[in-house]
Amino acid sequence: MAKIIYTNTDEAPMLATYSFKPIVEAFASTAGVDVETRDISLAGRIISQFPDFLTEDQQEADA
Repeated sequence: MAKIIYTNTDEAPMLATYSFKPIVEAFASTAGVDVETRDISLAGRIISQFPDFLTEDQQEADA
């Protein structure tokens, strides 16, 4: 099955990113395409570099 990787950003584009995601998911689901979300924000990238200091549910993979 095809897959779209939808990225979360930080700062000003975040509002547009979060408001547009349901629209993308609706169109993708009718086409049989999965939508996977990845966090590419600066905070997400920093958190992914320090997994030793976080609990397992706080850890994130680097996008």
